[in-house]
Amino acid sequence: MTMLRRTALMLAALTVVGSARAEEPKPPAEEPKAPPAAERFMIFAQRYVDNQDNALHTEITINGKNLGVFHSSTQRDITGQIKLGANTIAFATTAQEPAGFDNYLEFEIGPVTTNPRTKKTVMKPVLIRYRNSVDWKFDGDTGKYTHPFGPNPKTPEKKTVTHGYTFEYTGVANELAAPKEGNFVFQSHSYLEKNASMAANVSVNGKSLGTFLAGQRSVDVSKFLKPGENEIRLTTEAVANMLCENDTTFEILGPLTYDIAKEKFVGKNVVQFKAMEGWTRDKKSGQLHVKGSPGKTTHERVIRFTVD
Repeated sequence: MTMLRRTALMLAALTVVGSARAEEPKPPAEEPKAPPAAERFMIFAQRYVDNQDNALHTEITINGKNLGVFHSSTQRDITGQIKLGANTIAFATTAQEPAGFDNYLEFEIGPVTTNPRTKKTVMKPVLIRYRNSVDWKFDGDTGKYTHPFGPNPKTPEKKTVTHGYTFEYTGVANELAAPKEGNFVFQSHSYLEKNASMAANVSVNGKSLGTFLAGQRSVDVSKFLKPGENEIRLTTEAVANMLCENDTTFEILGPLTYDIAKEKFVGKNVVQFKAMEGWTRDKKSGQLHVKGSPGKTTHERVIRFTVD
């Protein structure tokens, strides 16, 4: 009888422990991780005419943190503000009136290093290029600015125009790698150096390369490719309140060979495509949307290609 009681008690205890384990809460989803401690980020703001006042003032917010209003040339350390994974950034520009001169700011955002020889701070790569005067028009007689999505005869009360980007940051190790014989590189170059019309997120065979926002970039993708069929997944998201169209061309080149005459690595074109394929602009609102789907502002495409 004693043995039976002991066995029953042991079974009951095991049942309780098993139930408790089954009901334990699942660990929360991982938050975006900070880049390596040695990685330093900055904002470079350059006034077009540096000895003249600039009436276009831009407030920048990264991941919900307000970095203040920029109106002149400056360099600002933002280490810790951009995380590995998803990030958001907003540029909110307000014209100060009356303005005596048509001036503007150009922004560059990315990781920086210090040149050991010159002691100068160098940004490489530039992740975001943005000019705060795009689509603004200045009237020299009145000193006033207008914008198709801001202050204009139809919406005179609207003083601020905001451009927001969502972008994924995956690090820059593959972007800073020196080119090598036989490797493959993924390259991007936009029609205009600044102000991408859309954020373009790219993955190769399931490996994310991050989001591309205008300018020129080159990423070594050799380890992501395989012989035979490969797949690129492109997710594009339109930037609201921008009339200027700035498409980005993407391509994979390889295998690389060193051209002695040109003094650089070159490679044949394996695949090429553009960010704005499948997009159109609404004639009334002026906003971009996916063709055939008014109001839809994100688009996903799959591009397949073969590597010999």
